[in-house]
Amino acid sequence: MLSDVCQIRGGKRLPAECEFVSDITSHPYVRIRDMYQGKYLELTEDFEYIGEDVFAYIRNYTVASGDVIIAIVGITSGEIAIIGETLDGANLTENCVKLTNYNGITAEYLYCYWQYLRKNGGIDPLLVGAAQPKLPMYNIQSVPVIIPDDATMDNYHLSVASRQSYPLLPDSFQLFRAVSPSAAQVLLTYIYRPMKYHL
Repeated sequence: MLSDVCQIRGGKRLPAECEFVSDITSHPYVRIRDMYQGKYLELTEDFEYIGEDVFAYIRNYTVASGDVIIAIVGITSGEIAIIGETLDGANLTENCVKLTNYNGITAEYLYCYWQYLRKNGGIDPLLVGAAQPKLPMYNIQSVPVIIPDDATMDNYHLSVASRQSYPLLPDSFQLFRAVSPSAAQVLLTYIYRPMKYHL
């Protein structure tokens, strides 16, 4: 399961009656609306910031460079990105979870793996709610994960490094299938079998 190969933690909403500040501070706040940059998420002029007083309340809900974040609320549920260097230490919205401290996988592999799931309908069974879809953390934790052997993983990262268009979803899907066809086939059996998730 995904919870066996990384830690999954939630973000945090701003405390009641607290607001963003108009000035640029050392504390950018990552929201779902900021995620649409492609594979890597970097700081832009569109980000909101919080002040030191607010940061004191939510200082334990930050992301680090190389963490993976996944949107868990609304029609964007399942959207994924890797935190870039310019957002190291940024605060994370309660509408996302972060995946960190990987064991046997990397952020690059996890990103591609998750996109492969999305392409093949593997995220849909995880969603709950009709009017407002949500992706509960406990369902994310239960996602089965295929961990390639070292040789396959090395080949995978060499392939990633050689493809400029890798951040695009079709390339992520094709790359995972091409580099690890056996793992892809096993993964498909998980996707299309009945899965017991919390509803």
